[in-house]
Amino acid sequence: METSLCLPCISSTVSSPSSEDEKDKLHMAGLGEKVIEFPVLNVDAESFRETLYHSFPKLRLSGGYVMCKAKPNSAQLEPLSNLTYSSPAVLKERSGCCKTYLVPLQQDIDMSCMKSGSTSGGCGIPCLADPVYEYITSGKCSSIVVSSDDIPELAMRDTVEKLVAANCTEEIQAVFSEDIAISYLAECGYTQPISTLQWKMKDDIVSTLIDYHLILKVKACMDQFCEGLETLGVGSIVRKNPSVLRQFFVFNEVPIDADMLRSILTLVEGNGDVKLIEDLAYFNFNIFLDECDNGSGYPPQGFSRKCTISFLHDTTARLPTAATCNLELRLPTCHGEDYSQFRECMMLAIRGCEGFGPS
Repeated sequence: METSLCLPCISSTVSSPSSEDEKDKLHMAGLGEKVIEFPVLNVDAESFRETLYHSFPKLRLSGGYVMCKAKPNSAQLEPLSNLTYSSPAVLKERSGCCKTYLVPLQQDIDMSCMKSGSTSGGCGIPCLADPVYEYITSGKCSSIVVSSDDIPELAMRDTVEKLVAANCTEEIQAVFSEDIAISYLAECGYTQPISTLQWKMKDDIVSTLIDYHLILKVKACMDQFCEGLETLGVGSIVRKNPSVLRQFFVFNEVPIDADMLRSILTLVEGNGDVKLIEDLAYFNFNIFLDECDNGSGYPPQGFSRKCTISFLHDTTARLPTAATCNLELRLPTCHGEDYSQFRECMMLAIRGCEGFGPS
């Protein structure tokens, strides 16, 4: 167990909260002092970080954090060694029985009262797929209807869509010429030799892949979620009124067009000759937005803050870059008036990133 206290401001490294009023405000904001349990102290750095984020969800939006401890006989704080971020074991060794203070690194934390879920006056958790909500309301796997559009993993979805489109045995065999497709099937416990797969078995193969990877593989997690809903009696209410409460659980796609995207952007501009170059890049970017097809990938909880548009002035920087912690998109300026080159590089960067990961 470790006693940790999450502070709201970057400047909080100066001193710890002392008055009861300060402590109450921190508690109401989901921050303040908490006892965090680590059953195993020698976990890796990523698991350590996720446990802290789980205890203080708002800390995720701060662009990282600094670990501190109070100086002896003082309310002033001092940063801990970088090694303390590696595991709870190292933290315990370095800080002893002292409280650990978590201070936001890049952005102050919102101090508004922490509310989550419709039972607390919040907006619910509209992020579930229809099949998951169907399971919550019925409790039966047999009633769940899943399509390839519900598959979150792109490689898995691609495999299933190739199988659905296959029109002969040779095309079925071609799908499983790739190691990743074979591994998906083997993980399901499918015992039929790959060399004997035929077109008439297509529906059975697709059904096996979808049922295992989208239902059976995550059934224990869905059951645990259902048990959690019963804690406040929410589960029984949902089962009695599935259509009424659907809006609080299921993600409804919100169309995204160029104008909507522009409304969540904040432009950071330079001066003089630099501004002229940046204006060209931003002009190209607006043309690019207008040419893009409308999308539907709006975050379930919306955008908590606007995205910043800045510019890359390195003449060798042809591709845009992005920072997801502080929501920043950096546009290349080296293309000048050549929109075709700008568009090509934008598309290359987007296609080269399949989701979370490189940016």
